[in-house]
Parts: sequence; structure tokens; C-alpha cells
Amino acid sequence: MRSGSPEALALLETLKPPPPVTGAGGNLMPLSARVTAEGAEGSIDAWRAGSGPAILFVHGWGDTHRVWRRFVQAALADGKAVILMDLPGHGISGGAFTTYHNAGEAILDVCRATGPVWSVVAHSFGCIAAARAIARGLGIEAAALIAPPVPGETSQWITQWRAAGRSEAVIREVEDLYRDRTGVSLTPFDLRRALSPWEGDVFLAASSEDKVTPIEPILDLAENLPAATFDGRFRSGHRDMTDDPDVIAAVLSYLGHPRGGY
Repeated sequence: MRSGSPEALALLETLKPPPPVTGAGGNLMPLSARVTAEGAEGSIDAWRAGSGPAILFVHGWGDTHRVWRRFVQAALADGKAVILMDLPGHGISGGAFTTYHNAGEAILDVCRATGPVWSVVAHSFGCIAAARAIARGLGIEAAALIAPPVPGETSQWITQWRAAGRSEAVIREVEDLYRDRTGVSLTPFDLRRALSPWEGDVFLAASSEDKVTPIEPILDLAENLPAATFDGRFRSGHRDMTDDPDVIAAVLSYLGHPRGGY
């Protein structure tokens, strides 16, 4: 494994997930609901409630499964089975770096360990992880993507570093270090390319108050997917969308119940 300059190594550390921003306390689900999924990159912790085909909830960057508290309460009250998980490097799941690659693989591992799963609800970076899993063959009918990050041609990290005056030599060094440690480049993940071949239904939720994932690129994504429904009437900030009663009602209404004859 290659070494690096102090400046490059410091930037590399910023590519690891920050400590979870959810509040302290016990798990959202009881201990008896916990399942550990073993994958190629370590153990992933998940929780299941209810029987039959379930909705899998995938949190965003720096969060844990606890961010879905209100969503899960509403889903269970509606008679739906649910599965929660902590992505690699988040919560109590193992891992240092979280990439679109290992996050997508973790979703597949969880589905194999806890299934059946018929739909996914994801927020922010979790949308990229879900799209990666779908592109890798995740067999679901529908996905609801809340505030999905639709990147440009350049990684947001690189854009930020250039704006901060980091040299191109240091940026290239960080790219090499990241690839060396994760096996993945910093090239942005293409949501449209991943989801376009998929025949399932996609619901895209966006908010005019979201300063992290602007509404316009999400609308553009919806217009370029064959089976997408766009809803941009929400007024919550980026992270607050998982708690927004209007978002919860819209997503659960859109998903309904399994249609595949399980």
C-alpha cells in the first residue's frame, strides 16, 4: 500500500464517513430483530420487522438506520414489513471507507440474509448505493429515492478541493491513494446510467429547500428515466426529508404493496 504526503493523507481522511449525526440511544429495532450479513468486506448489521416481502430502508452519508424512525413507524402501522441496515463504515457495521461499490454490495448481502425484499426507500448517498445494487441485479419491483445526489462530471470532493486552492498534484495523489485503499476511483457514480436499463418503478422526491441536492438535477434525472415519477413539492431541508410527514405519506402511497405475486 502506497504512502502519501501529509496533505494528501489529511484529505484522504475526509473521504471517510463522519461520526453519525443521529442522536445517542439504543437501536431503533429490538435486539431480537437484528441480523448480521456477512459480505466480502466485513459484517453488515441489519434489522427486520414483519413477515413477507419487505421494504429495505437505506440511510445516507453520516447517518444510521435510526434516521428512519418515523418512516418505519408509519410503514409498520400500514402493515408493511421493513428491513433497516447500517451501511459500511456507519453505525455498528464494519469498514473504514464507504464507497458506492461496497455500499451496493452491502445491500445485496443484506437482502440475501434477510429477504425477501420487494422495494427500497433510500436517502441521499443511500440512493447511489441502492442504484448500484439495482445495477448489480437486485431483484425488486420499485425504489423511492429521496433527495438523490445527481453529480456532474467531476467529483464533488475534487471540486471542493480545487475551490480551496489545493494543487492538482495533491489532488491526483489523493485519487491514487483512494483507489489504492478502496479499489474504486473518485469518478462520480452515474445514477441515470445505472437505472435506465432497469424495468422497475422509480419515485424521486425532491425539495426546493434542499441546499445539498438541488431540485433541478433530480427533475432532469426523472425526465430521462423510462419509468420515473417525480415529486418536488416538498419544503424540508436535505436531512429533514426523512422526517417530513408529507414525504413519508407520498412514498408509502406510491409504493403501496408488492405487486409481483409473492
